[in-house]
Amino acid sequence: MESLKKFFDLSWQEKKLFLESVFFLFLAKGVLLVFPFKTCINWMPEIINEKPVDNKLLEQIKTNIARTNRLAFWKNQCLVKSMAARWMLQRRDISSQLAFGMMLDESKKPIAHAWIKVKEFEIVAKDQDYVELYTI
Repeated sequence: MESLKKFFDLSWQEKKLFLESVFFLFLAKGVLLVFPFKTCINWMPEIINEKPVDNKLLEQIKTNIARTNRLAFWKNQCLVKSMAARWMLQRRDISSQLAFGMMLDESKKPIAHAWIKVKEFEIVAKDQDYVELYTI
């Protein structure tokens, strides 16, 4: 009930962004379960746009992806969050960089990670010292 009260306390714009992030997180999860990754990549074309970007909007998208992820009953990894964020940014004609990287943990096992950023603002954070292997 507390979550529902918090939702109704949000502004109309934040509610819209929240519902959009629910939709895109669910869509990204479903797409990754059904289609091979190389097909999914084709649905995230590169947008080259040098118009100024509102950092407040980027912060709201980042917050809503994190908020939705906490409330989702399914588990979202970095790739799902990055794809959802990419689609949300594409809807607004904001160019972004989706990066894929790897690192080795203490036991020398590879760990993969995906992150997304707009210029220097990270929507889904890189977090650690991953070696960047591929960017879109």
